[in-house]
Amino acid sequence: TAAFQHLLNAEGANLLRPKYVSRLEISASIPEEGDPGISKGHAYITVTDLATGEKHTYATWDDSSRAGQDGRVVPGSDVRIDLEKTLYPPSLKLATMSASFDLTAGQNERLKAFINTPVKWSRIDSCAGWSSKAVYIATGVSINASESVMFFTVNSPRRLFVSLHGMENKK
Repeated sequence: TAAFQHLLNAEGANLLRPKYVSRLEISASIPEEGDPGISKGHAYITVTDLATGEKHTYATWDDSSRAGQDGRVVPGSDVRIDLEKTLYPPSLKLATMSASFDLTAGQNERLKAFINTPVKWSRIDSCAGWSSKAVYIATGVSINASESVMFFTVNSPRRLFVSLHGMENKK
């Protein structure tokens, strides 16, 4: 019976652990030098399939940006896939902060639905706000990307960078 008890304890422990299927990483990049400004920098998410290792980045991009019409996830949406490697190469010297979360199958499905929901980029709700919402939709974790500018609030990579830096310092 000791062997059975050992097996039950080992299997029981595995049954209680959540099974993670993907990893969600949120990143905010700002220029290393000078004033990052409210409109400089970029924010995006990276989703990695833990079974295959396949990795994709997602972010919102304005049609007038360097992204143009390329890489749309859904026709008419400003969510683009895999543009960060080509549009933000290491030679740009950006400071980047990030945080990652392992996702269960249910969380991963919520994230996929969010990514595939058509959305329009705007200065008020930019890549930083969209990336922050993606984390919240998938995990319930709220990461602040909002800052006040005169009489209104905008989402910026700069503010998201500061929030992610604060999360890193709490580890």
